[in-house]
Amino acid sequence: MMRSQREPLVIDPSFTLDRIIAGEFDSDLGAWADAARKFGSALVVEYGTEVNGDWNPWSAPYNGGLDVGPAKFKEAYRHIVALMRKRGATNITWALHYNGENFPQDPRNVPASYYPGDDVVDWVGISAYGSERSNDDRCPAFRSLVEDMLPQLHAATPTKPLFIFEFGITNNNPRCAAAPWVRAAFADLLSGRWPDVRGFAWWQERWNNDGALGSDMLVQDDVGVAAAFRDALTGSTAPSVVDVPLLR
Repeated sequence: MMRSQREPLVIDPSFTLDRIIAGEFDSDLGAWADAARKFGSALVVEYGTEVNGDWNPWSAPYNGGLDVGPAKFKEAYRHIVALMRKRGATNITWALHYNGENFPQDPRNVPASYYPGDDVVDWVGISAYGSERSNDDRCPAFRSLVEDMLPQLHAATPTKPLFIFEFGITNNNPRCAAAPWVRAAFADLLSGRWPDVRGFAWWQERWNNDGALGSDMLVQDDVGVAAAFRDALTGSTAPSVVDVPLLR
C-alpha cells in the first residue's frame, strides 16, 4: 500500500491521490510492476483498503472531501492498474476491499462511489468485524454486517465475485463473546446463505489499540474460538472449503 506513515486519521504528506494521478510515483510503481511480473506466479493485489472508512489516507476525507474524493480515488486506482498492465504484470488479480460499514454514513460514501470499473477490478469484498477492542461497546453480528453490505456491493458491480477479505473479533471483550460470534459466522459462510461470496480470510493478529488489554484475534489464544475453527474446517462442512485461492 502506498503510504509514508502508518498513523490513521491523518493526511499522508507524500502519497496523495493527486500526486498518484499526476504520475509522480510512476517510476516506483513501474519497478514494483516489473518485480511482480518477474515473480511469475499469480498475485492478488489490493489498493485502497477500506476506502469507505475515514481512517486511511486514500479515503475521501483526506483528498478533497466527499464531493471530489471518490472520483480522485477511482482515477488513481485506474492509473495504478493501467501502469501495471502496461509493464506486463498481467499475473495480478486486482481486489477492491471495502470496509463492512460506511464511515461516515453519507450517501456519497458508499461502495459504488469509489468503484473504478469492471475493467480494472477482478474481486470485490469487505472487512467484517465484531468487537475489535477489549473495551468496545459495539458488537455487530457478522450476518448483519454482510447482509447490509451485499446490496451495496451489487450496486457497485453485479458481476464480480465477492469475498470477506478480513473478518474477526477480539477474544477479550466480556460484552461480546467471541466463540459464539465465530460459530455463527462460519455457519452462514459455509451454509450457502450467500452464493456470491466465494471466500474468506480471518484476521490472525494481536495488537495494542485501546490502552487497556488491546485486541487479540489469534485463534490459538481462545479455546472456544479454536474449537469453532476446528469444527467448521474439519467437520461436515470441510469439503466445501478450498484453502488456496482459485485465481481467474
